[in-house]
Amino acid sequence: MAQTREGAIKVFCKRVGISTEYYYEQIAKGLKWCSGCKRWVSRDYFIKDCTRVDGLSTKCKHCTHVKVRVDRHTIPSNFKGKHHSPESIEKLRIAHIGKPSKRKGIARTVEERIKISDGTRASGKLLYGENNPHWKGGKCSATIKSKASLNYKLWKEAVNARDKYTCQDCGGKDKSIMETHHIKPYATFPEGRFDVENGITLCKYCHQLRHTVDEGKRARIKKEREKYYAQHED
Repeated sequence: MAQTREGAIKVFCKRVGISTEYYYEQIAKGLKWCSGCKRWVSRDYFIKDCTRVDGLSTKCKHCTHVKVRVDRHTIPSNFKGKHHSPESIEKLRIAHIGKPSKRKGIARTVEERIKISDGTRASGKLLYGENNPHWKGGKCSATIKSKASLNYKLWKEAVNARDKYTCQDCGGKDKSIMETHHIKPYATFPEGRFDVENGITLCKYCHQLRHTVDEGKRARIKKEREKYYAQHED
C-alpha cells in the first residue's frame, strides 16, 4: 500500500497500464480517470467528495446515475398468500383520498376498449351467463344483450360525435339529456342497428316525441322541454 501521494500515483499507473508522464499530461488537461467507465473524463463531470485527496469522487456523474434495472416479474412477492388487515386497508384507503388517477382525463381509444373487452372475456374473470350469481336461466332478451354490448356503445358515441351532441330537432346542446335514436326502427331493421347513418342525436324530450302519438302527451312533453331549457339557459 502506497504511503505517499507519489507512491499512490505510481500504483495507480501500474494498475491502469499507463506511464506517470502520461498521467500528469491528462491531469494538466483538466481530466480525471473514472473508475466506473474506465476512461478519462473532464473534472467537471465528477461530484464533490471531501474525503478524497482531490476533493472529487472516483466515478463520473454518468456512472453514478446508472441504475441496473431488475425484472421484478420473475421475483415472487413477499406478500404472496397474505392478506391486508382491516386497519391496513383503511390506511391505504385514506392515503389514496384526494389523489387523482394517473389516467384521469385520458380517454381510451376504440382499439384499446375492444382489446380490454376481448381480453376480459377470454380470461374468464367476467361473470356472465351461468357463472354470474344473479343468473336466472337466461331470461334476458336479445335486445337487452345487444344494447349492453360494446358495439352498441361505440355506435352511440359515433352518432353523437357526428352531430356534435346537439339535438337535431330542437337544437338543444345539453349533453346530459342527449340520447341516440334509430331512424329505422331497432326491432324491424336489425341490419341497421349499428349503422351510423341510421342514427340521430335527440334530447330526451324530442326522443319521447318521436315515439309518442297521443296529442295530450305530446303537449305535456313540449311544456316539460320548454321548462327545462328555460331553467338551464347559459
